[in-house]
Amino acid sequence: MFGSWSVRHVGLAVLVGALVLVVLVAATTSLSSAVGVLGTVGGIAAVIGVSYLAFNALFGTEFDDGEGGD
Repeated sequence: MFGSWSVRHVGLAVLVGALVLVVLVAATTSLSSAVGVLGTVGGIAAVIGVSYLAFNALFGTEFDDGEGGD
């Protein structure tokens, strides 16, 4: 079903799903304030950065295109 998906791809999909939820919750709670929206964008950027660093630390590699074969 997943083809050549590796653990890294599954982990990336989980992270993306979590970020989508964060974006939806943040957008619905801060639309009344431009400052809140700007703060939300900054927070989302921080979450993406931290998630990327944590992911690389856990798996010891950067994201690739899956050409290596597992």
